[in-house]
Amino acid sequence: MKMLLKAVLALALCAAAVNAAFEGELSTVLNGLQARENNVRLNIKDMTSVQALELGSASQPVITSYVKGNRNRQDTSISIGGKDSAQILLFDGKDSWLINSMMKMKVSALQMPRDFYSELMKTSDIVNLQSKVLRTEKMYGRDAYVVESVYKEKDTVKGSLRVWLDKENFNNYQMVYLDTSGKETMKLVYMDYRKVYDKIQMPYRIEMYQGGQLANRMVVRSIKVNQNLADTFFDASQFKVPEQPDISALMATMAEQQAGGAKGSGAADYLKMLQQQEKQK
Repeated sequence: MKMLLKAVLALALCAAAVNAAFEGELSTVLNGLQARENNVRLNIKDMTSVQALELGSASQPVITSYVKGNRNRQDTSISIGGKDSAQILLFDGKDSWLINSMMKMKVSALQMPRDFYSELMKTSDIVNLQSKVLRTEKMYGRDAYVVESVYKEKDTVKGSLRVWLDKENFNNYQMVYLDTSGKETMKLVYMDYRKVYDKIQMPYRIEMYQGGQLANRMVVRSIKVNQNLADTFFDASQFKVPEQPDISALMATMAEQQAGGAKGSGAADYLKMLQQQEKQK
């Protein structure tokens, strides 16, 4: 009995020592992520990338992304039935816009990432949420931290997130979203990292899995940095197409009605809003 108690105590002490060691590793991870982000912000003034979204069909959307500071723009083009279709999603630093050949419209409900570099490296959740280092393991032959972040009750996303980060350069290799029961809901895998500037690397292939099945694959065709993109490139006023009313307030109201079970007429609300905007002109 004494031998058993000693063994249990030894295991408990060993587990405590491992947990204490990983608690120390978390500060290393946070400092490494911050240093990496600072390096990107300091050296990359703007970025242009071209990606093809593979959906398992003949029509493969091509997305050209432009970034400068906290402003960003995504031009998407796709050929359907022999006809080319294009649209632009633009964040000018204040508002988000959806633009095509027929119209432009503010789309507050589809806000572009405000903090692009944190979003690009997909590690902002680790900094902002309650996180801990679970273990280290090999990814692509390199040592990686496995970090778990738990979402707060007030967050839209529920459950937790696990991220695999390179121990040396903190490249993000994999993200797994788990529901509150610990079941995987989505997985993102980042591969084929290449140098884009000095020691800064970006993934050239990103795969998304849902329900354990490959949902889509993003293949980067090119990345160019520090091209001196003009500020006007992120100005929605340069597109001379009819501007549609901002319906974000209506969308929010309708969402609240649906959530609360209230009965309301979305069409009537929309018509009333149009009349109010017309009076203000």
